[in-house]
Amino acid sequence: MFNWLSKLFRSKKVEDDSFVAANEARERFLAKAVAQAHPLVEESGAGPKVRARDSKGRWLPDNPDTETNEAYK
Repeated sequence: MFNWLSKLFRSKKVEDDSFVAANEARERFLAKAVAQAHPLVEESGAGPKVRARDSKGRWLPDNPDTETNEAYK
């Protein structure tokens, strides 16, 4: 009488393993794609440019008389 319940809630190890393997393969593929598109700061050697701000949080302008760009850290 309740045979359909046992079939419904029975754990199927083969299907679960293939699902986990497919998810792991997809995660590895996505991690590889992201790593190629966005190299890490430590690997590239140059950090990302960050806009310089004063103590009140306002952006600092660049001084055109100097060679260095003060607007970015």
